[in-house]
Amino acid sequence: DPLSILLEARFEPCQVCGEQSSGLHCGAITCEACKKFFLRSINGEDQKYKCVRNKDCIITRNTRTQCQYCRFQKCKIIGMTVKEGAEIQQTPRVADIFAQISCYVCQAPSSGIHFGAITCEGCKGFFRRSIKERAPSRYKCMDNGTCEINVATRNACRYCRFQRCIKVGMSVEGSRIGRQSNLFKHHMRMMLQRNGQIPNATMLHQMVHSTSSSSRNKTSSRKRTISESSSSESESQPRWG
Repeated sequence: DPLSILLEARFEPCQVCGEQSSGLHCGAITCEACKKFFLRSINGEDQKYKCVRNKDCIITRNTRTQCQYCRFQKCKIIGMTVKEGAEIQQTPRVADIFAQISCYVCQAPSSGIHFGAITCEGCKGFFRRSIKERAPSRYKCMDNGTCEINVATRNACRYCRFQRCIKVGMSVEGSRIGRQSNLFKHHMRMMLQRNGQIPNATMLHQMVHSTSSSSRNKTSSRKRTISESSSSESESQPRWG
């Protein structure tokens, strides 16, 4: 399921040592430590690497610093390379993929997921300015809030444009949803290669809101845990008087 691929992408382990990955680095999904190790190694450091065993050391988070030789070999086996750019150009850039999906607000070509919804740069900027300047309370509509918002009319009525932003799911809380990390971009390209088609707006919309719900649930869970912990500590304190 392509949607599942996108939703679970950020939870993939480092392909070198198994630690939680931080993104797509040098052509492979790795953690920060293995990325930096590989970059140091390709500058000539690898010439000093020796394996005192049989060149078959198991590389994990706990053992990765014990044998530089086998760790570097693992990096090469999974495909890490400094020539990543040549491979990436074979498939469309993420910006090009989004450009083929219409902005949820005005129907112009979108540029990404902004404030929790798929929008163009114009509507992203409009929403950001509106919130920053606390302007929505001053917006008025001369046509009872029924204006049609499209590329040609979006600047005619700020009230209806802002209402449209809210309706499609834009919010301050959603500002961190959908930021396109290297890993996110990698999986969008993988989806394109596997399915031969560009992920559509419905799929990306589901991804955005599933991620949003997951994030809210995790936050609520953390708050409950902290609250319960504080309550437990309070009850365990000796009472005086």
